[in-house]
This record gives sequence, structure tokens and C-alpha cells, in this order.
Amino acid sequence: VKGNVNSHLAISDGALAVMSFEGDLNLMSLKHGNHRLTYPVWFGTYPKPLAHNGTLVLAGNNASVIAIDMSVRELPFERIIKSIWATLWMWDMAPRPGSPKGYLWHSTKLQGVRAYPVAADDNSAYVGIRHADASGTIVALDINNGNTEWIKHFDSALTTSAAFVDDFLLISTRSGGLHL
Repeated sequence: VKGNVNSHLAISDGALAVMSFEGDLNLMSLKHGNHRLTYPVWFGTYPKPLAHNGTLVLAGNNASVIAIDMSVRELPFERIIKSIWATLWMWDMAPRPGSPKGYLWHSTKLQGVRAYPVAADDNSAYVGIRHADASGTIVALDINNGNTEWIKHFDSALTTSAAFVDDFLLISTRSGGLHL
């Protein structure tokens, strides 16, 4: 991993994900320990990424959320070529570069101070949002495209963990409340 590690580990689909202090997501192969991908994240992230079925969900400052495909691999010299392409595009000498490798979706419309992934299932990623007034929100985002499925508001900030009970998501708040 380039730089110092700044997060918990997340494992899915034969890959290990970890954030560095420099703000880069690093994916490594579990089987061989080889580097797969370095992905620069443009916002400060919560130090606990969430992995489910090959999708990594990162959340953080300004309630930003991004999903990355954990199965991707960088090709040799790919970052250098993309850097040159981006420079040529800025000078109007090349078409706009495509989305970064591994990018699935992102959301910056959730309105809050900080976001953190709390759970995921086959259909949704559940993200907690802390607001400036110490209230909280839980948002269900479609894990395939990031569309908002539902939102529930609470008078207190959510804790950073959740659990599934049968098919229900159990959430706790800092004021001591438990919600299904």
C-alpha cells in the first residue's frame, strides 16, 4: 500500500480494500497480495469502508458516498496514460476521459455533515448521515446505481453500526433508541 493505512480493512470478491492517509483507495489481491488498483477519492472518508458482493461503499465528509467495483485491475502504465489524456483534454486536444476504472456511482445530494456506511444487502447500501444539529438520517441507496430508495430521519445521530434481524435492519441512535 502506498502511504500509511488510514482505515479498517474491507474484504470481498477476493480483494482487500484499505484507505491511505493520502486519500487513495488501495485494492489488493487476497490470493497473491498483488496491487490491483489505486483510486484517488476526492473527499475525506469515514475510516470503515463497507464491502458486499464485490462492491465497496465509501462515505465521508459533506455526506458524500461512492461505490467502487472491487474486481477491477489497473494495467501497467494506465495511470500515466490517463494523466496525459486528462492534460490533453484540458487543452482541448482530446475527448473527455471516461469514468475512472472501478467507478460504479456516487452521491453528493444527501445533505449532511458526515456520512458513514452502516450495512449492505444484495439490493441496498445503507448509509447513516450526521447533521449539524446532532440529528441523524438513514438512507437506503440502490447498490447497483446509487438511487435513493428511502430515507428515515431521527432526532439523534445514528451509531456507526447496524445489524440485520431476519429481513429487517436494526439501527441504534446515540440517544439510546433502537429502530427496525
